[in-house]
Amino acid sequence: MFSSFLGELERLSAKIKDFELEHKRIGEDYGLYAKQANRDIPTLKSKIKRFTESTRALDKMRSCAAALNLRIDNNIQAVMKDVCQSTCAQVMTKLPRELRDEVYAAIHGSGLIFVAEDTSEGGIVAQMGLPMVYGWAQTTTVVLPIRTLESWLGTTTARELIEHWYHDSVFHFGVRTHHLRPFITDDVLGSGLHPAQFIKRASITLQYLFVNYTGSETARDIPNAIATTLRSHEGSLLGFQPGTHLQIFVEAGYCDMNNYVQVDRQCLFDKMVWILINLLMHGYHLTLNFHGMNDDFAFRSGNYTREMLMKMFADEVEYYRFAAGRSSY
Repeated sequence: MFSSFLGELERLSAKIKDFELEHKRIGEDYGLYAKQANRDIPTLKSKIKRFTESTRALDKMRSCAAALNLRIDNNIQAVMKDVCQSTCAQVMTKLPRELRDEVYAAIHGSGLIFVAEDTSEGGIVAQMGLPMVYGWAQTTTVVLPIRTLESWLGTTTARELIEHWYHDSVFHFGVRTHHLRPFITDDVLGSGLHPAQFIKRASITLQYLFVNYTGSETARDIPNAIATTLRSHEGSLLGFQPGTHLQIFVEAGYCDMNNYVQVDRQCLFDKMVWILINLLMHGYHLTLNFHGMNDDFAFRSGNYTREMLMKMFADEVEYYRFAAGRSSY
């Protein structure tokens, strides 16, 4: 079949090449005659007609060649899909899951994936150097072509690969996170595969920055605003499976006379503490990262009282200050 297709394409390509030369000659003839001062209208109309018909014929031949190329590509894809699915079937039966995971990791890689709400965030993310996916799970063609994997790899292998990708990557939802829940609850292959079942690491950013600071009342309001933002995301964060590692980046401050002032971290933590306790009690591991501090504050899942968590955080802050003071010498 391929040989007949290729032979037909070769003959058509040679014909198009000859016709292009003839079309060029007709065009030049028409152009030269159109510039002559003593041309007559009937002859000029005849040359225009001939050139127009030649152009239409050439366009038709090129369309035929494009259609033939598409048929060839479709046939090649069909054959390659059969070969690929056959290979995947052998991999599924002959390789243990540990080795298959090694293969999957080599295919998709691992690292931080930025989940953008739409393409408007593309410029910022590109500057950050992060791979990015747009929208919900089924449209993540930028990093992993989820929608076409099943037709190439077969349902079983495609599902395993997608599961491994979700499990092995860190998904960052940025500041505008109202698309978090649709992303993690979407039925990816229409077979009950939801990202929330497999994602083990995710992060969000809580950002509340005043550029034009006007008074102390504004500064005192920032911790409350951060806590309100976190509370609005709490339901979506609880959509992940227990055991998921959630990282929360906190950027909170204001600009006073062109100087950035960081809101007191102890006060911020105090406003967030009950939400954090609820997440920890539900089995999540938390890491807090405050803007301006290189160290992360990590908390394992478990049952905590407010006093326990506040003391742990105070001890961490004190240790950070001590370490930072030593490093300045």
